[in-house]
Amino acid sequence: MVLKDDKEVEKFLVDEYVYLHRFGLFYAPWDNYKRYLSALQYIVYYTIMSYMLMSFLITAYLCIDDIAIFSQSIHIAICGVVAWTISITGLCSRNDFIMIHSTIIRDYKEFENGKILKGLRRKMEKQKKCLLIFWTCYYGFCAIIAVTIAPMVDTYLGVNPHVNVQRGVYMKLPLALWSPIDVENSTTAYIIVSLIMAGFLAISALMVSSGVIGCVFVQQHICLQLRLLIYSIKNIEDKTVAEYNKRYLNTRKEDLYNDEKYWKCYEFCFKQNIRHHQTIIKHHKLFKNFASIPLSVPIFSGAILLAMAGIHILSDDLRVGPKLLSFFLVFGEMLNMLMLCVCGEELKQLGEDVRLAAYSIKWYDSYSQNKKFVTIMSYGALMPLVLKAGNLVELNMPTFATIMNSAYSYFNLIYAIK
Repeated sequence: MVLKDDKEVEKFLVDEYVYLHRFGLFYAPWDNYKRYLSALQYIVYYTIMSYMLMSFLITAYLCIDDIAIFSQSIHIAICGVVAWTISITGLCSRNDFIMIHSTIIRDYKEFENGKILKGLRRKMEKQKKCLLIFWTCYYGFCAIIAVTIAPMVDTYLGVNPHVNVQRGVYMKLPLALWSPIDVENSTTAYIIVSLIMAGFLAISALMVSSGVIGCVFVQQHICLQLRLLIYSIKNIEDKTVAEYNKRYLNTRKEDLYNDEKYWKCYEFCFKQNIRHHQTIIKHHKLFKNFASIPLSVPIFSGAILLAMAGIHILSDDLRVGPKLLSFFLVFGEMLNMLMLCVCGEELKQLGEDVRLAAYSIKWYDSYSQNKKFVTIMSYGALMPLVLKAGNLVELNMPTFATIMNSAYSYFNLIYAIK
């Protein structure tokens, strides 16, 4: 795999994600001296992730009879796998990531016009800003709860565990965890493991935030182009008149429908719409293939995540702090999956609206050549613009409902046999 950089794309990424893509290792620069900093960041992040995932899985195995610790350990481990999958996809498909954003910068320039462009872009920028702030702060808050707020709440309520070690798992840590280091008899070891745990939670929060926001931002750009295309198709006659006046100054006839020059302008405008639609289809295909794997882990494991969090919240564990963390995590995960499914639903609906817009114009008054263009666009719009997890499960509202139903079924099953 050859890692290449694009200066214009990198500048756009900084403006778009405000360095979140770098801190979350969804995309890291690889030119000149920056490659060494990026390589060091990968080594540190992946070392911490590997150590903590191993520790949580061993914790779950050792405490398989303690449903509270088992469910929480599995829950945190799956969240780590989701975060790691996002980062690895960004590394392995780095060139595709660059091409996706290069399309946004360069390939749409000739189509970005019209009266509604400024309003649509202003609305999109407002949504992006809200999402960037919300998800970064939310996942960061979850990490703070785990490391500081949860232990403080348990200490205040007097529900800290009475034993330091249970089945080889250190209970006094912010989150119950197995560790190869003797945490019980060494304050230094306790601080080191706690800091590693805090680093793991912070890294996971950054990775998940960068991946989710990256997918949603690209989807918003594709939806913006679809809305511009729909507007252009519906207003094809106004666009044709503007093109006619631009080409043939002071030669406008009263009855444009009988003017061959008018229909040449009409043909030009419709061909431009077809090129715009082809660019969107190529962009969507590239994005769909790139996002398939990062979307598959949270979607396929979503029901288990929600079920494990529910089991932990309703367990007999007296500690309030870990349950508080599980509550905020499960709420964030539900919002996350809902947002991704809404994005998939919106994208598909706009793709279908393109076909309806092409059919709704007065194609029956046009020349036979232009009628063929309408047929071509309508046929091209039959291809559904969907997002799929693992190229198998389509992201839409029925999928979200299925995840919720599956989570409830898993919860009942595990709760019955715990």
